[in-house]
Amino acid sequence: MTMIRWNPWTDRSLFGRGLARSLETWPGHAWRPNAGNLRIDVEDNPDHYSLTASLPGFEPGDVDISVTGRTVTVSAESSQEADRAEDSYVLRERYSGSLIRRLILPGAVDAANGSAEFRNGVLTIRLPKASGSETHRVAVSSSG
Repeated sequence: MTMIRWNPWTDRSLFGRGLARSLETWPGHAWRPNAGNLRIDVEDNPDHYSLTASLPGFEPGDVDISVTGRTVTVSAESSQEADRAEDSYVLRERYSGSLIRRLILPGAVDAANGSAEFRNGVLTIRLPKASGSETHRVAVSSSG
């Protein structure tokens, strides 16, 4: 018979992963890492970054994109149909509410020349990389 030493940290780690996974599916909680389940793919191309997000059920007017420095913020808001009574539903699973995701890109971007396209529920953002080096030297002066 082989004896295996019990490690309480292994069990706790499995519990923590399971808890985090279950919280990711709970709608409307902004405190979790992927609030609202807005998943974004970021591709690093030689001259630009390409960001792709799936936003089924949203319209182009529901989406807002802002870039500050290297930080890209994508948000979308959808509302439920107001003409139906809540008690007429047996099951209601489609998402309605706000999604937001902030990402920090690896390098500087030229946001003024960026573009975004929304087609068939897929948002594609193209942000050209900023020209020039990110490293700037600051002269140090002696005061006395």
